Amino acid sequence: MQTDNKTNIVYTKEDGRPSRFLVDLQVTEDTEQSQEKNQRQKIKDKVFQFKKELCFKKIIKISANNFKYKYKQLTIFPLFSIIHKLSYYTGWLAVFLLKFVYLLSKKIIFGGIALEAKFRQQRIEYKISKQNLKKEKFPLGVETIKLEEERDNFDSTSIMQIDPGSLEQTEEKKQKFTFRKIFPRPRISLLRPVLYFTLTLSLLILPLKGIIAIGSVLDLKGRVLGVSETAINEFLSGAALSGELDFSKAEESFSLAGESFLKAKKELDAIDNLLGIIAPLTTSAKIKLASKGQEFLEMAELTARIAARISAGLKVLTNDTDFNTKIAIDSLCLELEQAKLEALNLRILLKEINIDNFPLEYQEALTLIKNKAILVTAVVEDSYNLLDLSRIILGFEDDKRYLLVFQNNSELRASGGFIGSYALIDFRNGAIKNLEVPGGGSYDTEAGLKEKIIAPAPLHLVNPLWHFWDANWWPDWPKTAQKLEWFYEKSDGPTVDGVISLTPTIVEDFLEIIGPIDLMAEYGVMIDHENFWQIVQDQAEQKPAVTVTPKLIIGTLMEKLFAKAPKQMNKTNLLKLIKVLESNLISKQILLYFNDENVERRINANNWAGEIKTTQGDYLMVVNTNIAGAKTDRVINDTVSHQSSIASDGTIINTVTIKRIHSGIKGDAYTGVRNVNWLRAYVPLGSQLIFASGFESPDKSYFEEPNDYWQTDPDVSSEEDTAELDTNTGTKIYVDSGKTVFANWTQVDPGQSITITIKYRLPFKLNLNQDLNKDSGNFLNPLQSALVSYSLLVQKQAGAKAFSFSSLVDLPNNLKIETKYGDNLNINANTWQINDSLNNDKFWAVITSVIP
Repeated sequence: MQTDNKTNIVYTKEDGRPSRFLVDLQVTEDTEQSQEKNQRQKIKDKVFQFKKELCFKKIIKISANNFKYKYKQLTIFPLFSIIHKLSYYTGWLAVFLLKFVYLLSKKIIFGGIALEAKFRQQRIEYKISKQNLKKEKFPLGVETIKLEEERDNFDSTSIMQIDPGSLEQTEEKKQKFTFRKIFPRPRISLLRPVLYFTLTLSLLILPLKGIIAIGSVLDLKGRVLGVSETAINEFLSGAALSGELDFSKAEESFSLAGESFLKAKKELDAIDNLLGIIAPLTTSAKIKLASKGQEFLEMAELTARIAARISAGLKVLTNDTDFNTKIAIDSLCLELEQAKLEALNLRILLKEINIDNFPLEYQEALTLIKNKAILVTAVVEDSYNLLDLSRIILGFEDDKRYLLVFQNNSELRASGGFIGSYALIDFRNGAIKNLEVPGGGSYDTEAGLKEKIIAPAPLHLVNPLWHFWDANWWPDWPKTAQKLEWFYEKSDGPTVDGVISLTPTIVEDFLEIIGPIDLMAEYGVMIDHENFWQIVQDQAEQKPAVTVTPKLIIGTLMEKLFAKAPKQMNKTNLLKLIKVLESNLISKQILLYFNDENVERRINANNWAGEIKTTQGDYLMVVNTNIAGAKTDRVINDTVSHQSSIASDGTIINTVTIKRIHSGIKGDAYTGVRNVNWLRAYVPLGSQLIFASGFESPDKSYFEEPNDYWQTDPDVSSEEDTAELDTNTGTKIYVDSGKTVFANWTQVDPGQSITITIKYRLPFKLNLNQDLNKDSGNFLNPLQSALVSYSLLVQKQAGAKAFSFSSLVDLPNNLKIETKYGDNLNINANTWQINDSLNNDKFWAVITSVIP
């Protein structure tokens, strides 16, 4: 071979023609081919020229490694050639396939139409020929005609035998008797043995399977319903143990629940689906129950998965080795999140289960299981929501800063107690990252406050100028918390994400779990849950001549308490801590308020917001505010008695009696002085005062007047400017938080007791004169409107000790009590009686029917 350097074309030695380097060889030598060859050569020249232009040299430098690559000659022309050939053959194949599909479809469609027309014509000819056979005789030579006998298997060769010679003589009759072949149809007689065999087999097997299936449900109630109910009971037992913080036993109960549910599922799986066919044909309740068992099988499977999730989550809390609070909370939250999704599916399934579709004798047991399963979903959803809320509050998602106020409930104020100290606390990933406690306590805010605000009138007994430490004026915690934030920011304080309130009660409970705190180096004492109040009170009440930072002991104590807590935090202590938090949230020794509306709404749903609640029935809340009464609330014991008298026209008259006993000893530090108290009774909005007694106001000379240029607070002025004064008793009557308030002073000395009585008429009546025959309000159930309800909601003041509460309600004789709600509610004829200890908010109710 030789190469032309000008054109870069390779030629063969044999004939001097271009080789097949990039194009095919051309071997034809005629004139037309030569012309075509010349044309191709021109095209080649252009292509090779293009190729030559595409060839280039490039130097690649890699400075990072100090390497240099030599010249590299690169070309992309072969790539163009490959792409060209691939495109050509791919296009050719696509065109071929499209033509093939087109022709095949055309053949099938038009061939099918022609075949159908041909068959139709053959049938017509066959019928005409058959008629002619009946009218005319066959020509000579026809030996036999079997048209009628072999109609189904018609074949032109077997229908007749014709002498060719005779057929030539009668051409016209030949044409008449020309028969065409018709395709045979399948003979049913060939399928008869198969049908007989199948029928015989079915008659033998179906009864046998039916007997087996029926026998499998003879003890269905014990094997399926019993197992299901046991499993749900184990689940609810685990939930109860979790509520008691016994996570080890709770995890065991959840595991047993999962095993029991799987056992119930296997029992139902063992029942053949044939029961779905048998059930409509039998009167057996057990068979009918088994035929609908699939719904409960799905319920069992879902609940088993929920139990397994919770069991896996609780294992983290039952591990004492290498315990990490953040890991434990995250792991439990992840498992509960999955369990919540399963619980949502379970709730949807339970709504679809119609108990009325099941046999009557099993409906009660199934209803019980269904109701308990609904309770399971509620437990799972509440647990997850609570844990998820805790993660948000403790800064697992974003850093949080809160204003922490210490309310001394030995000196009661409306929302818990006097605010002697406060702190700024920062959370990140569940841990405290910063804690700042001013040494001067709440009084350190005074210097930064530039606003001059007139305090509520009762506070003029100590100071007419309103400050941060007296801003907790209202029993509704959200309202008070917002006012505390306002005062704090106006006192040069930073913006916070919310306000958390603690009383000494919660600190004492914490110290009992964590153990003593060593303050020997700072104050020469060891502080535990027994001496905490006394030591801190002695130090905090020291005069400026002794120390300018009397509240510093609280900051020092809290810093050491929070530093020691993680080191003491094992499974046992964590469970105790959770239990303490829960009990103190319920009793309102801890109050929470958050600026995030979503978080605040969830806090309120758990009854931790400390707000005044709304109700359609009767309501009572007694609020004590110690003003200049030292720390005497620590030794005050209260009893509250509520009595309702309902007249024949439905009018309700309430009498509330409050007895306060001062058990302090005169002269004792902090508690041996007179208790001076601004008492407020919150009752239903629109209630009218009838009578009041037992109140005693301090002498007016002790009250100070504010300066004229001081500003008024809109929340305070809205109450005081609209308040009415009962001239007989000096009781103020105004509206706050959607309630009517009766407010006045009380005073009681050490070793003495007083009794306060407030009598008032409720703004609503009970509808006792209902006409049961006319306008009953419900066509299908005319007695429905004859139901009359009476309820009472009693709220406990935040920070206050539990006190004795009693209630006596006399119902008219024409009312019959149908049902009741609430603990320690006793019904005797038409009277309800309550004797209880009010350590949290409580609600009682009865539903009565009107006797015609």
